[in-house]
Amino acid sequence: MKEKTVFFDLDDTLYDRSGPYLAAFRQFFGGRYEDKAAQAYQAVMHRGYEVFTAAHTGKISMDAMHIYRHQIGLLDVGIRITAAQALQLQAGIAEMGIPAFVRACAAQDGTVLPEELFVTESSDLGGLQFFLQGAETPEAAPEAPAQPPESDPDANKHAFEVFLDCIAMDDGLVQYLIDVLKRMDRAEFFKLSQITTKLDLDPEEFLYWLGRRELYAGEEEQACAAMMDHALLRLAEEGRLDVVAALLSGDRKTFEALRCEAPELVHVPAATFEWYEKNYLDRDYPIRIIMRLNGVQFPD
Repeated sequence: MKEKTVFFDLDDTLYDRSGPYLAAFRQFFGGRYEDKAAQAYQAVMHRGYEVFTAAHTGKISMDAMHIYRHQIGLLDVGIRITAAQALQLQAGIAEMGIPAFVRACAAQDGTVLPEELFVTESSDLGGLQFFLQGAETPEAAPEAPAQPPESDPDANKHAFEVFLDCIAMDDGLVQYLIDVLKRMDRAEFFKLSQITTKLDLDPEEFLYWLGRRELYAGEEEQACAAMMDHALLRLAEEGRLDVVAALLSGDRKTFEALRCEAPELVHVPAATFEWYEKNYLDRDYPIRIIMRLNGVQFPD
């Protein structure tokens, strides 16, 4: 007889996560924002999913994930908190512990769990944890051969590049960054930099670096950035924003059509889609052109 293994998800299957979250939310805010509590839960969960993989693959720290999901999630519903407060809120949720968390979940529909489920003499673990662990400990699997550590994809990147990589994960964050830069709101920029890089980045230094991004690259990238910037800004001035949007989204057909008629590209044999993709799309130039078209001023 073949053994069967059953996998099941605990979250929102055995228990509803919203109850304990809302309890922690109300305790943290002292009853304020009650009308936004349910929306806040949904927003925080959504923001958490956005950076879950990055956090669990080591691209960002767990603290950065918690700050991002609470700070940006609450900001989505009009509640502003600091990075430190985001960590305090997360700590408040974590302090509930497994027994308190499960009790709170069960209590949502009036269920009172027996105490023996949490405290038993059969194990040092609580009864519930012992149950979930299983009465028998499976035989330890042979150790897999040690794998060489994965290289950090951000190891050789400038801090501003890492910052933009994180911002580009979400269109809402891009728009928020644009608004922050147009207002030159240093406090909000500082929060974003702390969430994404855990560094204190300066908005003016960031704009100076991004405005001269190609100067730190090779000749091919410099030429591509200059030509495409000129072409995209010209198209925007002509009111052809649909073409600009298609080009920035990486539409090959639109680029192929453009290179046959754009004065910036028509006499450049090297201007293939692969050239454009490598030297422009895969760099930080698309977000820079979006910022310029939305009124962000770069220093001379």
